Parts: sequence; structure tokens; C-alpha cells
Amino acid sequence: MMREKTHLPKMIASQIVMDIVNNKLVPGSKVIEEKYANTFGTSRGPIREALYMLETEGLIERIPKRGAFVKKYNKQDLCDLFEVRIALEIMSIRRLKYPLPENKINEIDRIIEAMYTANQEEYSILNNDFHYKILCLSENEIFKNFYSRLGAPLIALQKFVLETPENIQHSLQEHQLLWKAIKERKLNIAKAVLEDHMESGKKRFLMGIEKKTG
Repeated sequence: MMREKTHLPKMIASQIVMDIVNNKLVPGSKVIEEKYANTFGTSRGPIREALYMLETEGLIERIPKRGAFVKKYNKQDLCDLFEVRIALEIMSIRRLKYPLPENKINEIDRIIEAMYTANQEEYSILNNDFHYKILCLSENEIFKNFYSRLGAPLIALQKFVLETPENIQHSLQEHQLLWKAIKERKLNIAKAVLEDHMESGKKRFLMGIEKKTG
């Protein structure tokens, strides 16, 4: 019972992220604490813990006497998120520890396999897991901590990048190329593929923004 209470705020935070991914909560909209309290059968305490977690991750903005709102990002903010992510992942590739652990290889293989049949919501989470697992292969705690802070905003914003089946298919092909290069220890190729992957993702994001606001 104690373990469930400890994990409840994380479960609630994950649900809020999914509601943002699925456009049930849009940028600037208020997060209704009572709704999530009723859904999870809890008091508002765990809801506020979840909101605090998402606030520290940059996904929620709390305004005194008004409540918690889904944070609005402008184009430059979001481009900066991509740039930080690129820098972290390229540094992690340069510091990969070989031979790669067999259990880690299997984990990433399973993520790619699951991507084939994933819907947009599932793919967004798998996409984030894939990049995080790659970064973890460097065994660098600083990289991991910084990347974890980017996690929720990046998942929530994937809807702009992965809006169509064509975009998901393109993303999957890029993941396959990146993972193949890493496994074959062709790090220059992996770095080039990663840079192209992130740049194409940023372009798809900007096109998605233009489509929604134009």
C-alpha cells in the first residue's frame, strides 16, 4: 500500500503527459485537479505532487491563485529543446562503452520491434525510451540527469513531429540506421545519422507548428 502511494504522483504525472500528447490538454489550458483526483480516487495532495514534478520538467506552469496550466512554448523554445537534445546525444555517442551489454542491446532491439506496430501515442513514448537508452549506454550520470529533465516536454511535443503515418515511418527508418551504426561501432556514421534524424525531426516539428497556426 505504501509503495502504491509513493508511485501515485508518478502515475498521475504520466496520465497528464498522455492527455497533453492526445490533445486533451492543449498549451495554455488549465489542469483541473478535481478531475484527476476523481479519476485516481485520491485527495489533491498526490495531484499537486504530480504537478510539481511536471513543473520542474518544464511542462506545467503554476500561477499563484489561478492554478496549474500547460506551459506554452514558442518556436525558439522548442528549437532549443531539440538543440540541447542533439548535443547531449552526440556527446553520449562519443562516450559509448564497448562492448555494449547484451541486456541493453536486447532492450533497444525490443523497443525498435515494438515501434513497428505502435500507434502515435505509443510511438512517442517508445521514441523517447529509444533515445534515452542510447544515451544511457555512455554510462554518464550527468547526461542522464540532464536528458531526464527534457523527457516530459519532448514526449508531449512529439505530436507535432509524428503527426502522420509517413512521419512515423520516416522516424522508424532513421532509428534503425542509427542503432545499426552503433551496434557495428561505426560512430562517425552514427553521429551523422543522429544529426540528420534530429534535423529532420525539427523540420517536421516546424511544419506541424505552421500547419496548426497558419
